[in-house]
Amino acid sequence: MIAAVRVCTVMASNAAASDPPRARRLGRASIKLSICGIVLSVIIVIVLVCVFTSTDSCSRYLYHGSCYTYKTYVGRSGLCVSGVKSSDYCYSDYCPYYDHLDSCYNYRSQVESPDSCTDGVLSSNGYCYYSCPDYEFAGACYKYQSYVGRLRKCDGVKSPDNYCYYNSCPDYTYQGFCYQYRKRVGSSDSCINGVLSSDGDCYYNSCADYEYNATCYRYEDYVGNSKPCRGLRSSEGYCYYDFCPYNIYHGHCYTHKYYVGRYKYCSGMKSADGYCYNNY
Repeated sequence: MIAAVRVCTVMASNAAASDPPRARRLGRASIKLSICGIVLSVIIVIVLVCVFTSTDSCSRYLYHGSCYTYKTYVGRSGLCVSGVKSSDYCYSDYCPYYDHLDSCYNYRSQVESPDSCTDGVLSSNGYCYYSCPDYEFAGACYKYQSYVGRLRKCDGVKSPDNYCYYNSCPDYTYQGFCYQYRKRVGSSDSCINGVLSSDGDCYYNSCADYEYNATCYRYEDYVGNSKPCRGLRSSEGYCYYDFCPYNIYHGHCYTHKYYVGRYKYCSGMKSADGYCYNNY
């Protein structure tokens, strides 16, 4: 732009020597071009300064072209108060929770030793500032989350959608998750609704059949107190086990199976094809 202005000025000077009226017109034109060039140069400089200043002056957290004071982990389901939420973080200029060393944290708790603040930042007065690394419910952070359904007990805090939140697993833990049941199965074919460990244990939370003493069994049969039990006998005389070596009928295991026909009496369960199943 400056070079163009200089060229125009030189041309105007050359023309002034041969044609004074034309030289005056070219002189005025060159002055206008010089002014336009100066104005345009100033505008370009201002734009470049604004662009670089807006990017480089953000000393905190830059998100979608805007600078924010705080970047707080809230998780996918957490709230972002007075800010802009990404997939897991909340960018804001206001900390609605706990401000420590110019960082915003969701939770603060008093701890007795630095070993108790593994997922946060320990302050000089013994407070641990942290965000929730696991599960958040009703404004509190929990280590474990398990689906318990409508009827099963919850040893922590139960949500309306039948999840149980707690910090101490009352049953079995595997790979950071809490499970209500653990059973030795050996192969993945026998661990359909759970997670199979490397040593052949199946961890799961849903018992599809019969539950006894916090363990899930495939079969439940009444054997009384004197008859043999092929599994675990309860105080009420029921026998719980997973493998039936005899006869299976309607999900139950029976020691005896014999044909009685359509009209004879059956001291047990009678099938449609005339067989009688019992444990007597």
